[in-house]
Amino acid sequence: MTNYDHGSEYAFPYFIFGLVVIGVALWKLAERTKEEPKWFAFVPILNVVLLLRLARRPMWWIILCMIPIVNLVTFILIMMSLSARFGLNKWWGLVAPLTPFNFILLYYIAYGTGGGAESLPAPSPSVATPTPPTTPPATASRMDGVSRLMSVTTLKADEANADAMKEKPPKPVKPPPPPPPKPPVTPT
Repeated sequence: MTNYDHGSEYAFPYFIFGLVVIGVALWKLAERTKEEPKWFAFVPILNVVLLLRLARRPMWWIILCMIPIVNLVTFILIMMSLSARFGLNKWWGLVAPLTPFNFILLYYIAYGTGGGAESLPAPSPSVATPTPPTTPPATASRMDGVSRLMSVTTLKADEANADAMKEKPPKPVKPPPPPPPKPPVTPT
């Protein structure tokens, strides 16, 4: 009889190892964001719930995480949100499906990033806080420069049109030409 059991006795230790490695990173992320309960990081389905909370994604995405192929795309989007929340470029989330890099990315976000909103707790969805008006940064991006150039150019064009209108008097309106004379009617 053929034995189709190819090393399944080794699968459980790898599962536990992966759960602990990801759990430690999620625990640290939950600690930095003051997300509760932290112990969700070590329970198999609840760690996805914690990851969704950390990434500020809706809880119904947990259903997407259980559908094959869709779960890869969902995990990429979750990691992109998590990266953006902790001050990294969101495109780092594209490395999420690659097994060694997802561990490295989680640990880098948990222990290596210093900026971002990691120290702030997640805002409650029922209370909307007004955002103060922001001043433009000292170093503007290229698009800001283009839009400023366009607004200055438009302003100068408007000023030129206004000057042109002031200098030239309006053209007099010609009256319509008179209708042509009617031919004389001859009696017959």
